[in-house]
Order: sequence, then C-alpha cells, then structure tokens
Amino acid sequence: MNQRQKKIYEDDDLTQTSKDQILVGLKILVEFMRVLLWPAVTLLIFLSVRSPLNSILVELPNVLSQTKSISIGGVSFEKRLEEANIPFEIRTSLKDLSTNAVKKLVSIGNIGFVYLDEKWEQDTDDSTVIKELINNKLVIVSKSRSDEAYPLRLSLTDLGTKAYDSILGLIIDQFKED
Repeated sequence: MNQRQKKIYEDDDLTQTSKDQILVGLKILVEFMRVLLWPAVTLLIFLSVRSPLNSILVELPNVLSQTKSISIGGVSFEKRLEEANIPFEIRTSLKDLSTNAVKKLVSIGNIGFVYLDEKWEQDTDDSTVIKELINNKLVIVSKSRSDEAYPLRLSLTDLGTKAYDSILGLIIDQFKED
C-alpha cells in the first residue's frame, strides 16, 4: 500500500469513528431529553392551572362562611351560620373536636381554668382530650403560681375564649328559637 492509499484508509477509519461518536452523542441527547421532558410538561401544566387554583383557594373561606349547612362524616348540620355570626377561624377550630373536647372546653370556660398535676400527660382519657384542645389552639398549659396546690394550670387561649363564647351564643340562640 502506498502512502496515498494508506492516508485515505486512515481518513475513512477516522470518519467512521467520528460518526460513531456523533451517534453516541445523539443517543445521549435523546435520552437526556426524554428524562427532562416529563418534569417540564408537569411544570408547564402546574403553571397553567396555578392562577385558577389560587383563585379557588382564596375564595374557599368566603364560600364556607356563607354555607347554610355543613356535612361532616355523613351527619348534616343545618344552621343559619351567617345569623350565628361565628367567625371562620372558630368554626374551623371547633368542627373536628370530639364531644368530650367540647365538654372540656365549656367546663374550663365556666370555671376560668383547671389545675393539672405533673402527670397529666400520662395515657388517660382526660389527657387525650386536653391534647386535642391544645392541638386546636383552644387551651394552653402553664405553670401555676408558687402558692397554689397544683403545679400546672389549663386555661383558654384567646381563640378558646372566642370558641367558648360562640358555643354559649349558639345554645342561647337555640333556646330563643324554641
């Protein structure tokens, strides 16, 4: 093989290697695009529905405050809620409370506060009810004064006081309607 033929053969070999590298590069690019395509489409869909979704979430409290009946767990409660004039924040904090938690809330509201001993958090029915009220930001546990017999006090928060007043208002309204 002369010098010129050898040069052509090497150029063809180099061209084939370059083509293989380009194909490999294209395959990587296609795979990369496939991997990025679904997140991009998801992001595009989210961005396109963001404004309507935001509008719905902004209007939801207003719609709920004008509701005349509420269905919770298959039980429907009808009340002229706009006449009861109970703020949305209070309805939200009360709607999932157990019966025992509502009783405890009213009991604390009647007395002003309840003493607790240091072991109140042990697994008892009362501690479950108290924790439910704490989680709904209706009561707070605080230290008693040094001259008091029990170390802790359970008292209503501002929201708890408003909820207590709303419950009493509903009861009074119910007697007036009858």
